Amino acid sequence: MASKTYEFASWPASEAYLSNPSIIQPVFGYLKASKGINEIYQGLQTEQPNIYVINTWDELKDHQNLIEDKENYSALGVHTARTRSENSEESIVHAIFLEDPRGAFGAPVTEIAHITPKEGVAPGAVEEVLVAILGWRSDPDVVVRGGAYGRLVEKPETFVLVLGWDTVEDHINTVTAGAPEQVVAKLKSVGLVELVHVKFKSI
Repeated sequence: MASKTYEFASWPASEAYLSNPSIIQPVFGYLKASKGINEIYQGLQTEQPNIYVINTWDELKDHQNLIEDKENYSALGVHTARTRSENSEESIVHAIFLEDPRGAFGAPVTEIAHITPKEGVAPGAVEEVLVAILGWRSDPDVVVRGGAYGRLVEKPETFVLVLGWDTVEDHINTVTAGAPEQVVAKLKSVGLVELVHVKFKSI
């Protein structure tokens, strides 16, 4: 499963969606009918009302084939637009993970972090810290619900890390004390970190 391509799509939620989240359901009908689609996860970011959808594809070409299907992709776009706030744009990136990330997506809260090595820092320095973070999965003092890291297809220099937590507060409390705090400080010293939290559900 780790070799599959994970599409991360996100966009600001419309008032219509926030009032009635079910209006996004037709989007999943088109996705589920697409060749090469596997698991789909959808949720709302906790920091601000952005919709996130993760589509699991057998390979990147499967998603590209959907985009090239002008009739179905156009209809998909119409339904997506109803859930997107006015004058906003959709962001789409793809990631390939070294391990199965689904445990993180199935957690109550999923941390999604993009880490780009700082100027002059070798990618291996970032990767070394990411391996240490994944070690939390077997640490009895850290309650993390699965995790994995990989790279963005569109920006190979950027790593993507996903970790599952019970709550956002659990994440914050974990990384602001003890050994995890030191690991996160090391990560920030070698990489530029952008992260969000999303409450996903499997579609």
